[in-house]
Amino acid sequence: MTRQIRGLFLSSMFVSSISRNAFFVSTAWIMLVTTNSVRSVALLLIVGTITEFAISGPAGFLADRFKRQTVCIIADLARVLIALALGLSLAAWSSPVALFLAVIFYFAADRIYITAIQSMVPSVCQYGRLVSFNAWFYVGMQAGNLVGAFAIGILLETVSQRDALFAIAACFVASTLLMLGLSMFFRTASPRHRTEASTETPLQTASITLLWRQTRLRKLTIIYAQIYTTGMLINILLSGYVLRELHGTSIEFGYLEAAWAVGSVVASVVLTTTFFGNPAKSSIYYALFASGMCMAAFFVVPTFFPAMVQLAFLGAIYNIARILIDVEIQRCVNDSHLGRVKGVIQTACLGFGLVVYLLIVAFGDSMLPSTIFANYGVCMLITSLLLLLNGLRQARQANTGKRTTLM
Repeated sequence: MTRQIRGLFLSSMFVSSISRNAFFVSTAWIMLVTTNSVRSVALLLIVGTITEFAISGPAGFLADRFKRQTVCIIADLARVLIALALGLSLAAWSSPVALFLAVIFYFAADRIYITAIQSMVPSVCQYGRLVSFNAWFYVGMQAGNLVGAFAIGILLETVSQRDALFAIAACFVASTLLMLGLSMFFRTASPRHRTEASTETPLQTASITLLWRQTRLRKLTIIYAQIYTTGMLINILLSGYVLRELHGTSIEFGYLEAAWAVGSVVASVVLTTTFFGNPAKSSIYYALFASGMCMAAFFVVPTFFPAMVQLAFLGAIYNIARILIDVEIQRCVNDSHLGRVKGVIQTACLGFGLVVYLLIVAFGDSMLPSTIFANYGVCMLITSLLLLLNGLRQARQANTGKRTTLM
């Protein structure tokens, strides 16, 4: 039974990831073909990110308030309707307005789905296997992204835009059916033992109160925001880095993107092994420090092969950090509050990323991409050192308190 539950869960996530990335790639491509403007594509991305920022908090509430499989099914059905409506509208009226509206509604439904399905993880696997199962979760998601990007590229070349979007809708239907099968096996609202964090402070109904009254969650939020923004910076600036500093072509750009993807997948697969079943809590701080070093190295060694190695390491560290942070959150937050806590953390990540993105829009043309990478890397290094020093100070205070009690 447990194996069937895990299989259905990962299958649903894999199929959903195929259609998620296919929808994202197709809308970006259709916007570019329709407007012949890269700026319009960037604006589409900003609109989607702002939508995610606004909906992350309510998405967490929905994931905690209702049965999570039901939330996923409703979100999937919403994405089916959005894909169908966009396909029909583009067949009759090819306009950027339809794309912007579809992206707003889609990103809202997608964020609700992702928050709900991530909140289900502790109920699907055994408590002692959180690291390996979260790693498999990320492997399935990334494999689905790769399949989705490859498939939609072929579809957009061989069939009409309407039919491509209908195929995406059919994929969302398959994801819905798999989640419906999963909901017949178990309920995610089952109680779980009290966790480490629940002894630190009483759990509050409001996730913001819960988050900021727990020191460990505050630190995880800061680290998650900086790691998350690393991925955003790579997505935004890597093409400019290849063109302006490496003087490369789309081939070099593709190699660098592939290096990031390979590093991410390899790191996730490595974490599925039993050897990493209980990593040290300080590993997250070291991951932040290593990310900062890799980002700063773009400025120090601006050549192609070192950049490819750096991106492979960055992709690996990015996934390792996200998986370990997810595991820590799942271990120190009760199931009944997990959705809201993840919603608040995601809001913080997106808010921080939007601030960084606006700074790049304002000052990016006057700075080389490697300079921006290096400055951000220095900020990550400073943050990691401050968090480590704060952790050592708290450990020293705890030891002093224990000695005083014994005396």
